[in-house]
Amino acid sequence: MPYSIHKLSGQNLYRVRLKDTGQILSYATTLENARKQIAYLHMRDAQKERGGALPSPLQIVSIEKSRRKGKKLCAVLIDGKRVDFGSDVSTTFAEGASQQKRDSYFKRHLGNAVERNKIQNLEMSPALLSAYVLWLTPDMETNVKILNERLLRAQKG
Repeated sequence: MPYSIHKLSGQNLYRVRLKDTGQILSYATTLENARKQIAYLHMRDAQKERGGALPSPLQIVSIEKSRRKGKKLCAVLIDGKRVDFGSDVSTTFAEGASQQKRDSYFKRHLGNAVERNKIQNLEMSPALLSAYVLWLTPDMETNVKILNERLLRAQKG
């Protein structure tokens, strides 16, 4: 399918649309992320035509500072979606919090049945991203790689 990128007037943000229907696929994203989304969509369309397995849309492309009030970070997924996560007033394990604080985080959040389910089933959510990216190990880059690998394995079954 043909896709197009449109610049939002007065902003340094872009919108991704289907050319033939005008359906908006991304409302406000950076030019780089819009291009990545279109590349993913073309790859997905080619895979569909060949009848092969589709790439996971849950792969994290980048982690950015969140624009949302009260949130620390934003994960940009390969399909252009954005998920804000992490409290902007906390210090996380990836930012130098103690092992005791990490253990308390997991005890608190895995004690919540809804969050535990999202984390254990690798359901893309702020709970999953916080648990893996901010609290798994002290290195955020390593944490993103681990999460992406697990998401790929989960998709392959």
